[in-house]
Parts: sequence; structure tokens; C-alpha cells
Amino acid sequence: MKKIVNLILISVLILTNLNAQNDVNSAFLLKWENSKNYLLEIATIMPEDTYNYKPTEQ
Repeated sequence: MKKIVNLILISVLILTNLNAQNDVNSAFLLKWENSKNYLLEIATIMPEDTYNYKPTEQ
């Protein structure tokens, strides 16, 4: 009986951990997609002659 309880407990912990990882992954992918879209929007608005702009001389 004790082995069954331990097996159920371990199964629940593993499934909970996997679900938490999926939440983190989906949140990261959402932020990544938003950043990509924002960068592409800025690139389309920015004139091509200013692509090599440097704020300071190096």
C-alpha cells in the first residue's frame, strides 16, 4: 500500500513539474514572438540609409 501511495505522489509531482515547464516555455515563446514582431516593425519604418548609424565614433 505504501508503494502505491509513493508512486502516486511521485507521478503527481512529475506531472506538476512538467506543466510548470510548459507554462514557462509558452510565456517565453510569447515574449520572443512579440520582440520579433516589434523589431521587424521598427526595421520596416527605419530608412535604409540610417541602418549603419552609430551613436558614437569607435
